[in-house]
Amino acid sequence: MHILLTCAYVAAFVYIIRKWSFFKSEGIPAAWPTYLFLFKIVAGVILGLIYTYHYTDPKTTDTFKFFNDSTILFQSIWTHPYDFFRMLTGYDAESEELRSYYLRMDAWLNTNLLFNDNRTIIRLNAIFHFFSLGYYYIHVVFLNFLSFIGLFSLYKVFERELPERKKELLLFTFLLPSTLFWGSGLLKDGLLMFGLGVFLYNFYQFLKFPKEHKRLIPLALSIGLLCITKFYIIVLLTPGIAIWWLSVKFKLSRPAIYVLVGYLLFFTCAFNFYRILPEYNLAAMLYWKQFNFFGYATAVESKSLIDIPRLGLDTWSVLKHAPQAFLTTYLRPFFNDIKGNPLILLSVLENCIIYVITLITIFNFRKPIQNDKGFLWIAILFVMTLYILIGLTTPVLGAIVRYKIPALPFLGFVMVSLSKKSKIFTIIDK
Repeated sequence: MHILLTCAYVAAFVYIIRKWSFFKSEGIPAAWPTYLFLFKIVAGVILGLIYTYHYTDPKTTDTFKFFNDSTILFQSIWTHPYDFFRMLTGYDAESEELRSYYLRMDAWLNTNLLFNDNRTIIRLNAIFHFFSLGYYYIHVVFLNFLSFIGLFSLYKVFERELPERKKELLLFTFLLPSTLFWGSGLLKDGLLMFGLGVFLYNFYQFLKFPKEHKRLIPLALSIGLLCITKFYIIVLLTPGIAIWWLSVKFKLSRPAIYVLVGYLLFFTCAFNFYRILPEYNLAAMLYWKQFNFFGYATAVESKSLIDIPRLGLDTWSVLKHAPQAFLTTYLRPFFNDIKGNPLILLSVLENCIIYVITLITIFNFRKPIQNDKGFLWIAILFVMTLYILIGLTTPVLGAIVRYKIPALPFLGFVMVSLSKKSKIFTIIDK
């Protein structure tokens, strides 16, 4: 029953992908989107199996923590439907009456909304229960369809900026190992990619066709989703997106300069905002995020704990350590970081791919044309700021690997944009 129902849902989503014009792209074989979706399903199933038979403690495994917590939430509908409604919608969700549910859950009581929130993915899984009969892998299929929409939305933006390199962009968007593996599991990463892709695609469409007011609804919903999933992603995109809108509205001739200035002004204001409201001290928030991460990693005896520079409570500490933080996220893990961990090995292989692509980009450098520079610089600065944030606050390699997933499609776009077509990719275009 489990396998038949899962296959039925896969077939239904494949049918939608093949029929929906959104998933068609001139120059891309019609079957490619279907294959990419099926690759994601396989990757999601493999992740589930690994955490079933290798990492067997469901209380320390995010994918099963979210699923099991959602089961507790969903089952309340049969005995206390009003409790279910409150937990699902957030209305009066902090009521003391509901605390008995939360104490049975493993991931609900994470309230660090500035950096991430678990409740969104738990609630989404509770909705999936209406269709899944409680089968875990059906949840994997559903979330993968949302993740696939998000990644394809990102690709649609990339291809319009660089239409002559569609196949390379499609492969870099979907098939980097971390994106494929972690982004296909029953985790927040897939939901994050859905929100990020829908946001960027609809913003891009609204910029090009400002009279298409229908774009405002998915745009607003995706912003809301990002805010309650990983708030910092929308924060890091804000200066670039704002300058992008201004450059189109006022037809600015040198958007790259304005994007750079916009990011500089944004972060100057962000790090000095405590002078107006002392409780919003960004440097202190980063310090405590790193401090708590070190404490948690030490408590659970994380095997991928690494030494990173300790932050102070001041802005200078952040600026001083930013270059090393970027390099840590970009370059790690190394081969000597594997230590028998097959998941770290996967990331090391991915880094080898990125090192090769970086060298190809350096030796085949292409100066971008003027029209490329606006969005290209947004992509570059989004990757840089996200990598710096991760490198400053995250001393665990396993977490670094997952946290940088939102930047990987943008990194692929940057690499392709800044390089002439390599002989390696002539095979792809045949």
